[in-house]
Amino acid sequence: MEGRMTVRLAAKDTTDHTDLHQMRNEIHSTTYPLVPGREVWGEIVELGSEVKNLKAGNKVGLGCIAWSCGECSSFLSKLEQYCSKKIPTVNGTYQDGTLTHGGFSSAMVVHQSFVVRIPEKLAPEQAAPLLCAGVTAYSPLKQFLNGSNKLLRGGILGLGGVGHLGVTVAKAMGYHVTVDKLFH
Repeated sequence: MEGRMTVRLAAKDTTDHTDLHQMRNEIHSTTYPLVPGREVWGEIVELGSEVKNLKAGNKVGLGCIAWSCGECSSFLSKLEQYCSKKIPTVNGTYQDGTLTHGGFSSAMVVHQSFVVRIPEKLAPEQAAPLLCAGVTAYSPLKQFLNGSNKLLRGGILGLGGVGHLGVTVAKAMGYHVTVDKLFH
């Protein structure tokens, strides 16, 4: 699949429990040596000629997927997480047989489909947590509400790492937000 780029890594969300599960092999699928670190921030240092809308020096964020088949209905529907050939940023294997190394490595090779441009004014330590907890909160709000009906009500249970971002994102999207003290 075209669209390859190399990203020099600068920050990582160190609160990701998935990394801990992988390091301890609690999912019973860890391949060692393991370099953990999902949801990372970095700078593009090299990119293929087919990469569009990005250039060397751009700050980007990476989530939990580094690569996909690029052909299946899941990929084409922007539901890459359901691609049976997806390659995770941690504990995955690229098409050439090399292991993926996560955010605690110095660089990663990823496909352009799996990076998001990070504004220059946003510090790495501010951006990295948004790539897990932020996406977890934003994605269902965008997918199911999508700004279509501001009168629609929903609930965000809990005001922890994901919940507080859910409240912030929902409010920024123009939705009425109520927090119940029983769930925080």
